[in-house]
Amino acid sequence: MNRRTGPAVFLAYILAGCVALLNSLNYSELACRIPKAGSSYTYIYFIMGEFPAFITGWAILLEYILGISLVARCWSSMLDSLADNHISKWTIHSVGRLSHPGGVLAEHYDFVGVLLIIILSAISCCGVRGSAKVTAVSIFVNVGVLTVTSIYMFVYSKPEYLYITSPNITVDKLSPNPNFLPFGIPGLIGGTAICFNVFIGFDAISTCAEEAKNPSYSLPRANVVAVITVAILTTVSSLALTLYYPWFLISTESSFLSALKGNTLNGGPENVRTGMFYFVGVGSLIGLIACLITSLVAAPRISYAMAQDGLIPTICSHLCQPFK
Repeated sequence: MNRRTGPAVFLAYILAGCVALLNSLNYSELACRIPKAGSSYTYIYFIMGEFPAFITGWAILLEYILGISLVARCWSSMLDSLADNHISKWTIHSVGRLSHPGGVLAEHYDFVGVLLIIILSAISCCGVRGSAKVTAVSIFVNVGVLTVTSIYMFVYSKPEYLYITSPNITVDKLSPNPNFLPFGIPGLIGGTAICFNVFIGFDAISTCAEEAKNPSYSLPRANVVAVITVAILTTVSSLALTLYYPWFLISTESSFLSALKGNTLNGGPENVRTGMFYFVGVGSLIGLIACLITSLVAAPRISYAMAQDGLIPTICSHLCQPFK
């Protein structure tokens, strides 16, 4: 927001949602024609052959592995923020520093993130039904928190924040509306590319095509409903955030928490704002669990498909009978 789109971030989510919807329809058609586990890897294998599929499969696995570690790190950092940084202070004091602040590596070891991945990996090993129940609860909480927070921020919104300019940036002179689009059309396009990452879950849905009873019926509907729901939630919540607090003061790491913590003048009663701060923090922790489980469920299905085709050791295609 404060580097690409400015107050027009909600418009970037709308554009990203339109692009994601078209992509999800493509994935749905391929999943209906090739109802196998593996998603993009399987489609490339059928269309282009082994070598491009091998590269694609490892690229997707790398994406999921890095995504899992990043989300787990964000989860532990958010928990540490809610605990007033006591977790990180204890780790540094008891175990020692891993790196200096601003270095290539994290400042301290993230034992909380590792523990979270182990627990959720055990849940995902229980099969789709077990992980689906946990994911459903997490998504329900996430949607509820976003809805309540958006309503709260709209109550204390200020329309002039939608056209406020930052004194610390150079406005794009070619922008059609410098106050609304301070970084111009290129900034909006760049922001749309970043916002698109919110919608990449339809790839994970396609990895389970082989396990669906009627993939030609359920997968297209699941993809379309998921993308439209996420587009509505992100558009409305980003607009509420923009109207609640000046966009250039919002933190890039914890936007809603920083806005609730920083808006001491017009953000509502202090006790209510403090309650909303912890409400959003705890809700975000629960909501991120769905993102982690989705990746933990999708990644083994990529390796399963690759192992079935003989591109990696066949042991990766063995199923655990009680939980298959």
